Amino acid sequence: MDSKEPLLPVHTKEALKKRVLNLLDILILFLTTLLLSVYFFPTELKQIDASTDNVIAHLQALEDIADAHGGTRSVAKGSPTADYLVEQLQSLNDTFKIWKQPVPLLAQIDSEPPHVALIAKEHWIMEPRRQVSVFQASGSSTAEDAQLVLVNECESSVSLTEDWIAVINYSDRTKCSPCERLKSAVENGAKAVLFYLSPGSERGYPHSLPPFAGRCPIEYKEWLSQTAVLSLSDDATFKMLEWIAIYPDLRVDLAVHSEHKQIESYNVIAETRFGGEDIVIFGAHLDSVPSGPGVNDDGSGTAATLELAHALHRSGLKTRQTVRFAWWTGEEIGLLGSRHYVNDLGKDDPYLLQRHKVNIDTDMIASPNYVRGVWDGTSIKEDKLRTKVEKVSQVFKNYFDKRQLPTTKFEFNGRSDFAPFLDAGIPAGGVITGEDEIKTIEGAKLFGGISGMVLDPCYHQDCDRLVNLQGPGFTILEQNVDALAHALEFFSQTDLDQFFAL
Repeated sequence: MDSKEPLLPVHTKEALKKRVLNLLDILILFLTTLLLSVYFFPTELKQIDASTDNVIAHLQALEDIADAHGGTRSVAKGSPTADYLVEQLQSLNDTFKIWKQPVPLLAQIDSEPPHVALIAKEHWIMEPRRQVSVFQASGSSTAEDAQLVLVNECESSVSLTEDWIAVINYSDRTKCSPCERLKSAVENGAKAVLFYLSPGSERGYPHSLPPFAGRCPIEYKEWLSQTAVLSLSDDATFKMLEWIAIYPDLRVDLAVHSEHKQIESYNVIAETRFGGEDIVIFGAHLDSVPSGPGVNDDGSGTAATLELAHALHRSGLKTRQTVRFAWWTGEEIGLLGSRHYVNDLGKDDPYLLQRHKVNIDTDMIASPNYVRGVWDGTSIKEDKLRTKVEKVSQVFKNYFDKRQLPTTKFEFNGRSDFAPFLDAGIPAGGVITGEDEIKTIEGAKLFGGISGMVLDPCYHQDCDRLVNLQGPGFTILEQNVDALAHALEFFSQTDLDQFFAL
């Protein structure tokens, strides 16, 4: 038999075989990654279809509730927003268990509007709510024929035998905080404190601002409660400072009747009657500040979350996880509703708290000078939690990327109801369009709108109404409602242990 030379040397065959196997490994890895990305970061889920028109109808109802209660939905007005939510959820009884969770709150109740009258050659009475408002945690006080004194130093050296009222720039933090100046003034016998801010145009607002909703840290509670503390509008500030300058004999009459009562407020919770042990919770806060109806802050989140519950019901989808929708009370006075929920579970049922796999917080999603913000976990110190939060953030980012809609990162700032969940180690995320941040030139190029102006010009004001959102606010509201519906479908259906483990 004749012997023939092999077509390829043996070592060449082995090399080729290795190369083919390597290529197959790469192909398998690529396909696996592709399948996982499609499974864990899908962009075209569409069984849950939320209606922006329904959200807007709820926003109108929330504004009507505020108008029926003195222009506000603050906790001091009782629980009309909670009652509205329960009423709107009743028709979904076959999908959800619905209940109100009592939350004990210390509410500030002003029995009469504040009275501030400046007396010189002229007589000027400040208009309550439009020009002057009672500051959060203020006590009560009266003063007649008192002197106004500008307090600029950290240690007040005022020594007067007559009644005097401290005037403090709340914007000035160069040497110490305004609350430190308040403490010093009260210790030196001030009968009241008038806080004012630098003019609105210096802070990115296009109009003169009403009295602002400021806050002093809890360590100043003792001094706040000892005297009347008021905040002034821009126009009242200008006029008062002008009168101080031109009238050396300027005097003030003042009366504030503010008390703090223990009341029972409510969180509203709706939980699916199906789903496994793991819980996904979508939340928003149901209260507003006393100075406005809160249609964007946080009517937009409240209404969107309500529509998500209705959309899930309409879809007939049976979710893998148990889904909870929650509307938190007392956010504007310290995240009290969400803290009560988390702390109660941590004390009474820690296992149930551990079953909460992700929290989607929806707060201010329709700012008219918006950015398309996605909450970002970069600032979170704990590695494991930060990684989970980044995965939550990526779900929203991928959704918008698919639609060629740019986004910007918002670092968690502790100013909304995600904070208690993050503190408990529960990953959180969501969308946001901005509060009192000023839009940059880069932001205006990316999202449109006006640079140098705040993202919501009606933040914490009486003008936070539906009309403020028309146009750009409605556009971003629709985009965010769609993104939240996508997130609801994704987080309710995905194996979250696998999702967070990757």
